[in-house]
Amino acid sequence: MLLKGRDSESEIGARNKFVRQLCQLNRAFALAGPDGLIRVPSKRWKGREVTLLWSEQALAQHYASQCEQRPRIKQLCVADVVQDVIPALDRFKRMVGLDWGFDPVECEIEPRDLSERLRVESVNAFVGRVTRKGVIWILEGVDGPGLLLSGSNPDLQALPCWSDQEEAEKRIVGPFEELLALAIPLHNFVGRTLPWLQECHRLVAPEHFWGGGAIELDPEELRFRLLPDLVTS
Repeated sequence: MLLKGRDSESEIGARNKFVRQLCQLNRAFALAGPDGLIRVPSKRWKGREVTLLWSEQALAQHYASQCEQRPRIKQLCVADVVQDVIPALDRFKRMVGLDWGFDPVECEIEPRDLSERLRVESVNAFVGRVTRKGVIWILEGVDGPGLLLSGSNPDLQALPCWSDQEEAEKRIVGPFEELLALAIPLHNFVGRTLPWLQECHRLVAPEHFWGGGAIELDPEELRFRLLPDLVTS
């Protein structure tokens, strides 16, 4: 089913707002009932269901107030959406409805579309944060930086890194339990760390989280993304 031009623009705007907010704030909201996350019949595709997510808690609360079963609000982070919500919706052939309840056109997209757009925007948000802060956080021990086997290529290793000290310290568990969070100045990370990873045929994993689905990039790709911002900062 095709949307008219104005409706299509409205849907794209709603989708972009949701993805941008989730990646910048690392939170979204769903409504949970006895049968899992709230879902409704698709208004566009006969026989399909739509699981609803919101970028703001107030929007979810407003929608919940109109539901007979009084669902509870559930906060999700990017990892929850990537690892749990999207695979489940894809498996059951359900759509994702974003910020329903306010716009005349209610956005419905495929789970894989949301996954890809989250991947792109997550890198954008990471680049923006580290450029403003001027540092990137990694975990390091006596033997050097903490590395993991790549989730996309088991023959490679990846360097996890974060834009925030607290997020880095949350990962000091398991194989990283004896490591410490280390702040690397952004210019050093771009000028030394990324070329070292490239030379050693390793990947870089910005805003890495446990459990699969984390983003992994070629170091040169991230370096290219950071350099224009460094030039203008």
